[in-house]
Amino acid sequence: MAQRLLLLRLPEHLEPFEAAAAYIPASTPGQVGGDWYDTLLVPEQACAAVIGDVVGHDLQAAAAMAQTRNMLRALLYDRHTQPSAVLSRLDRTLHAITNIPVTTAHLARIPPRRRG
Repeated sequence: MAQRLLLLRLPEHLEPFEAAAAYIPASTPGQVGGDWYDTLLVPEQACAAVIGDVVGHDLQAAAAMAQTRNMLRALLYDRHTQPSAVLSRLDRTLHAITNIPVTTAHLARIPPRRRG
């Protein structure tokens, strides 16, 4: 429940992209889900989209989710690299400066459509 309160609203201005999201917790064990989602414009007018999950369902997991999400946003905006490189950097940083439990994330970088 605390994780839901920490979710960001997706940006209203993602031109030329559009995004929509719905947070629906899994109703039974074993269903695929995540703790958070996010999307943002990154340099070169690309769009980054992420779905992530932190182990746990308590206040500590919610705080870890928020910290991980914010760190990922900073890395995405600062680095002009492939998603795998950004996630590797996030993993190294989390291990070095936090005690956040196991976290998984799916990250996509979507380039703008080429005209012509």
